[in-house]
Amino acid sequence: MKAVLEFTLPEEQDEHQLAVNAWKWQGAFLEIRELVRQWLKYGHDFKNAEQVLEAVRNHMIDEMNERGLGE
Repeated sequence: MKAVLEFTLPEEQDEHQLAVNAWKWQGAFLEIRELVRQWLKYGHDFKNAEQVLEAVRNHMIDEMNERGLGE
């Protein structure tokens, strides 16, 4: 069994890149999910919701950069 995705380039370049890099996006998401799980299970030093959101945002940017996904 095969599945074939077809794109008309360059018109559908963005869609093509998203499909090609989907596994990288999944990896980034799973890393962030695991980080949040650890904070919930083992605790954290956040004082307010703004600190949590900033930490998650920074980790998202780091994960994206590590995988070459840009912002």
